[in-house]
Amino acid sequence: MRGFNAIALLMLLEAGAICAAVQGEPWFSPPGGTWAPDASVVSVMKSDLGEVIAPLLAKQAPPSARPTRYWFQYRGQGTSSNRIIEVLGYPFPVPRGAEKDFFSVHIPEACAVFALYLPSERKFDRLEVGPNCPPRI
Repeated sequence: MRGFNAIALLMLLEAGAICAAVQGEPWFSPPGGTWAPDASVVSVMKSDLGEVIAPLLAKQAPPSARPTRYWFQYRGQGTSSNRIIEVLGYPFPVPRGAEKDFFSVHIPEACAVFALYLPSERKFDRLEVGPNCPPRI
């Protein structure tokens, strides 16, 4: 019975963490990739992205663009010491299926954030922002 209570408590806490993330800035990890980054790696990646993306978006934004919220997807790629995390970000709204399908940048004129994150080095190997992206809230 204690095991069941512990599992129920963990599930409740995890659901609360997911709800908090959805209210702020949604991050999705659709199926796919070659490895699944754990919560601590994802947390560090979010922090590292937050430090570099806001100034880049502000610099690229058209003068009349109003700040908006962004949502992101990520997936682990590579093996052992060559692991990277592929990150895509888009301005709101979040389309249906973001949690199931890893989207890709199809339209060159569309606003999209694309990054390749190196978790072992805590740096971005590549970070690009499409044209006409509004600044991030």
